[in-house]
Amino acid sequence: MKNYRLLFILPLVLLTLGSCLKDDDYSGPELPTVSLYNFYPKSTGVQYVINGSPMTEYNPQYKGISLFFAIPGNKSMEILDRQSAEVLIDTSLTFADSVYYSCFVYGTTDRPEFFRVPDEGVDDLGTKAGVRFLHLGQGVGNVTLKIGDQEVEGLTDREYENAETVNLAKAFLPVSSGQSTVTVVNASGETVAEVENLDLVQGRHYNFILNGSANDTEYPLELSYSFYN
Repeated sequence: MKNYRLLFILPLVLLTLGSCLKDDDYSGPELPTVSLYNFYPKSTGVQYVINGSPMTEYNPQYKGISLFFAIPGNKSMEILDRQSAEVLIDTSLTFADSVYYSCFVYGTTDRPEFFRVPDEGVDDLGTKAGVRFLHLGQGVGNVTLKIGDQEVEGLTDREYENAETVNLAKAFLPVSSGQSTVTVVNASGETVAEVENLDLVQGRHYNFILNGSANDTEYPLELSYSFYN
């Protein structure tokens, strides 16, 4: 992906970007950049531990986004409940030179889940914007992301993200730029979440993320978004 600057837009929570793995003596290719999105539905928040070292600059809250630069290679990652220190996620990841990654912690308090995708943009969008969609919403079944009245192949009938959906979830797809209301509809065509009157700027790449849970007043279904510029 090109060297885009990642901008976080409400309803996602803006954070101070911090680096926890950057090696001052590292002189190889561009370091992998890793964005961490927290959609784990608990008010106590999360703590990230990378290779046994807690991140010191991060946003622990629900819908908080954090960032670090990784030395290429294998890294262990633990994600903990910030209050109880219970390990929610324990995984090992490989990071490659010059690749951007987005990681998501989500699920339920009974079943925390983790998902990672590389950020691979469209080389030449021309007058279009790039859009990808991640379905992390609970209790809603398969859904479709619509740009205005436009349905885009690859954004329709999307199942809840899992190990088998990575190739589909990572792809940015070109869509018409300009102002649109972006909606998520269920299998019956009912709108379950939306962002009204969003200006999709030509040349930008947008993440759209369905998060939250149906019939949950504290963590309702929402369509969150961020963009690269």
